[in-house]
Amino acid sequence: MRKKCAAQDCHRVISIRQKQKGSGSQRRYCIACIINRRNECSRDWYKRNQKNVCKRMMKVYYNAPLIFLVKGRKRDRKIKIETLTYYGDGKLQCTWSGCNVSDLDCLTLDHVKNNGRDHRAKGFPTGVPAMRCLRKLEYPNGFQTLCANHQLKKEILRKRRERT
Repeated sequence: MRKKCAAQDCHRVISIRQKQKGSGSQRRYCIACIINRRNECSRDWYKRNQKNVCKRMMKVYYNAPLIFLVKGRKRDRKIKIETLTYYGDGKLQCTWSGCNVSDLDCLTLDHVKNNGRDHRAKGFPTGVPAMRCLRKLEYPNGFQTLCANHQLKKEILRKRRERT
């Protein structure tokens, strides 16, 4: 059985069998409306407490700025390894046939269909923020892991094909 979301401007239909986590009651709102409501509450709370949050964060940051940098680098490295391993067919190495490069500093993320420019024009980030975004999107298709040499080689071959 299905029913309409209880939010005013929402026209989505939800299944009655779906239940909210932690409660025995049925959901009244669709997932999109629940997430939107949480985001609104978070924004409102931050607006009310912005000065205190900023003061507290500045105090913590000024007391130990290197900890923030080290934690950030570790987190970024972990995300990079995870993403490149996923797009490297389960291995942290270049997917070009015959290539065995597995050095993290030499591996890059490549658009399979050469549509990286269009992707960036739409506001898609680059580097580790892009990898974070891909992880959030549950690793969509269209990317591969290549070493820097083979990414350059792929681009040279593409331009050569366009000239002829």
